[in-house]
Amino acid sequence: MEPEASKVLGERLRGLALGRRARWTPRSERVDGHRRPPGSGARARSALRASSLRIIGAMIPAGDIMRELILALGAAMLAGSAAVVVRERSRKPGDTRARPNMRFVILNMLLGAVMAAWGLASIIAAR
Repeated sequence: MEPEASKVLGERLRGLALGRRARWTPRSERVDGHRRPPGSGARARSALRASSLRIIGAMIPAGDIMRELILALGAAMLAGSAAVVVRERSRKPGDTRARPNMRFVILNMLLGAVMAAWGLASIIAAR
């Protein structure tokens, strides 16, 4: 006697919800009894993924975005650390706030300058 379609489907959904992997069911066990449509195999899916990645790569210039992101992050690190140095120089004598570690601030300024220079050089070299 064949189990009802809703019971089979419910059993599979419970298995997925409980963390069990979905398994491929042979044609004889499928609820509708249909085979997979032609062209739905792994090779066709792989070709479809590759073509859609090519289309997305043409629409979104990932290389340009990464170069600009490196420039922006480096400039932000440099500017933020410079602001800390300026704020510390204008500090009043009776201020009780904690002092920043200047070695760390200088290191961040150095890293920010290197990243900004790298990003700018990458943008210029790409043109």
